[in-house]
Amino acid sequence: MKKAFFNGTIVLVIMAIIGAFVLAINSSFFSLAPPALLMNPIYGCQDINFSGSYLLQNNINVTSFPATSTGACLNLNVNNIDLNLNGYTITGAGLAVTPGAILSKANRSKIRNGIIENFGTGIYLVTSNFNTVENNVIKNTNDEGIFVLLGSNNTIKNNRIIDSQMYGLYIRDTSFNQISNNLIKNSSAYDFYMQVSSPSYCNNMLLNNSGSNGMPILLLNNNSIISNVKLSELVLCNADGSKINRVMIDNSGFSNNGILTMETDNIIIKGISVTNSLHGIFMLHGLNNTLSDSTFNYNTQGMWISEISNSNKIIRSSINGNHFGLLIYGSSNDIHSNYITGNLEGISIGGGNLIYNNLFNNSNNIGPIGDDFNSWNTTLTLQRNIVGGPYIGGNFWADYNGTGFSETCTDANNNRICDQQYNLWIINSTSWNVNNTDYLALK
Repeated sequence: MKKAFFNGTIVLVIMAIIGAFVLAINSSFFSLAPPALLMNPIYGCQDINFSGSYLLQNNINVTSFPATSTGACLNLNVNNIDLNLNGYTITGAGLAVTPGAILSKANRSKIRNGIIENFGTGIYLVTSNFNTVENNVIKNTNDEGIFVLLGSNNTIKNNRIIDSQMYGLYIRDTSFNQISNNLIKNSSAYDFYMQVSSPSYCNNMLLNNSGSNGMPILLLNNNSIISNVKLSELVLCNADGSKINRVMIDNSGFSNNGILTMETDNIIIKGISVTNSLHGIFMLHGLNNTLSDSTFNYNTQGMWISEISNSNKIIRSSINGNHFGLLIYGSSNDIHSNYITGNLEGISIGGGNLIYNNLFNNSNNIGPIGDDFNSWNTTLTLQRNIVGGPYIGGNFWADYNGTGFSETCTDANNNRICDQQYNLWIINSTSWNVNNTDYLALK
């Protein structure tokens, strides 16, 4: 009995000693290495090649090409990185010396709480997924504030992106991103820009983002109806069948943004006004859309329709005071009953379009056009035309001096149709364009 008791006592003592030893180790670990001390400090440009948390300790002023794997100041090369810029500023010297502040090829990482300025691109995510970019100020970039290429399911929120020389936030062939509560302003082109190679990349969500004029940036990517709203920018991507009515965009003082449509068919846009913007509307890959009774004034381009955007109708609209009134390339469309006036160039166009019953009165009514054939009149029809004459036929060609073709042509039978055909003169050319003739010019 005594032997058993003695053995049991020894076991209890040994267990107590082991327990005390483990407790001492744990206490020592938590007292010597609290979570804050597990942060990896960053003092300058570098490649980040290990997962973990990183904390910037000071401002970084990049005055020469960084000796990193890509030339960006900070490269996130592995997954699961928490990069906390800690309120400090990373300053570049411009596009030629510092192409990017932060380049990430990582997944499930964070980039947060910093100020980035004077780089080519502020933050560049490439083939990155499930990342978070938040609470940053990005200023004075030569290209984009934030650029997301490929990848998906990234969260971009609570950032201020200011004075980008091209795009504030640019996403390309990337989907299921959540973009919310960002202020993006004073970009030279678009505050928010998308480029997609198929409709599958249209599935991104924008919520509570503001553009240059303080109004919302709105993205539609399904069949939608909007009416009576003021915006900074409207983007339609795979929004087939949408109806847009009485939308106003005025980017006075900024001359950026406008309406951007892509991979979108069978929409009706009516009664809208876009002024002082980059594009009144920029349409890419759109079919059977109707735009009517709208105003596009004092933009860089009033309307730009390109890249296989066919069978669209542009009717009864005012396109006035823009640098370029209409630019239409790679597309075949129906353009009639519009006032195209006061632009430096009224229309620059490719082939395959039907253009009739428009009033042209611009510094140059016709800009560069190719040798492709366009129809500049429809069949002569008894119906009141755009200048009050009795017949629909071709277009009315005026100039600021009152000496335009329609203003000086002969009309022997007084039917308000010019007796002579009008062969369009191509700007910067020395000949008439025989493939572009208005046979029923209005008088």
